[in-house]
Amino acid sequence: MKQPIKSILPSFKKYAASATSVSSTKTTGTPIVFLHGFLGSKKNFSKLARHFNRLMNRDAYTIDARNHGESAHIQSFAYPAQMQDLVQFMNSEKIDKATLVGYSMGAKTAMKYALKHPERVDKMVCIDNAPVTKPIGPEFEGYVQALKNVVIWSKDHIKERNHREFKKLLMKRLLEEVNGDAQIAVYLADVVDVKNGKVVVKMPLEYMDDMALRQLGEWSLETPIKPSQVETLTIKAGQSPFVDNDGIAEMKKLFPRSQFEVIEGATHANILVDYNTEVTHLIENHIK
Repeated sequence: MKQPIKSILPSFKKYAASATSVSSTKTTGTPIVFLHGFLGSKKNFSKLARHFNRLMNRDAYTIDARNHGESAHIQSFAYPAQMQDLVQFMNSEKIDKATLVGYSMGAKTAMKYALKHPERVDKMVCIDNAPVTKPIGPEFEGYVQALKNVVIWSKDHIKERNHREFKKLLMKRLLEEVNGDAQIAVYLADVVDVKNGKVVVKMPLEYMDDMALRQLGEWSLETPIKPSQVETLTIKAGQSPFVDNDGIAEMKKLFPRSQFEVIEGATHANILVDYNTEVTHLIENHIK
């Protein structure tokens, strides 16, 4: 017998609409819910959430996915489980309908939700992912290994150093682990903390095995499935393999009201940071 999915109430931050906004005396649309990618956290979307909260005077939420940030650690990374976490969050906050903005892993979670509960999604933005099974690549396994290596390394280097000095040394070590990629090092540093003289990773590295990484690349649907009529924008990073022709075709099939935009030069890793202005503009045009 199929085991029931165990859901959690994820950690989140709310940017509340203001009843005294200079632009409006009431909210001007559905709440916007931001869903981050693998190894990320709700902090990744704090700038965008704050921007749209102020620009449109709408409630905005950033969420920590299970096993990320301040959310509970629980073995499964599977998308049906992440989707159920989103259901629990929406119910807890009494959100009947929301606009979903998801990046990478968060995009697939949003798609699952929009297919299962289309009546509860106003509009959707999927950043550099598509509803197809696609291995996430060895680089992600390398990022997990980098974090594991840093934890082991820190045991011999954290002693007799003040916090600031050690944080600098930690960043230097992370840079070495990711072959000098400063952007990835900063991204990983966000999930590393120093508490009580120990390095703590805000993720259960013991769960980051081959099965977990495989789950992140998977896509499967309960049959039969009806296409969702949610207005959807897919933003593809021009230098990323995650949204290919097969992915676009499947997106059109499952979400007939789809639009597509490409940010040339962007990679999967840098699209949210180096191309923040372009991403913000595209989201704004879609959800206004």
